[in-house]
Amino acid sequence: MNTIKEVLRLKYLGKLSNRKIELLNLASRSAISNYTSRFKKSGFSIEEVLQMRDEALFALLYPELKQSKTTSIMNLKREG
Repeated sequence: MNTIKEVLRLKYLGKLSNRKIELLNLASRSAISNYTSRFKKSGFSIEEVLQMRDEALFALLYPELKQSKTTSIMNLKREG
């Protein structure tokens, strides 16, 4: 299970605070806040998110990065 899923699982199913999750050395409190904020905006339930493949979850939470990566690959193909 990737770090984002583990953080969300501990936060929403384990009911741990950001500080306690940070003490487990999973992520900084600012990263945890970022993950939880993006998760809340997604509109998906925690159960749905935990069932997702890691790549799908990352694309859901960070659509701007997925788009820029795709754009970079397309530009490389055009140049090469």
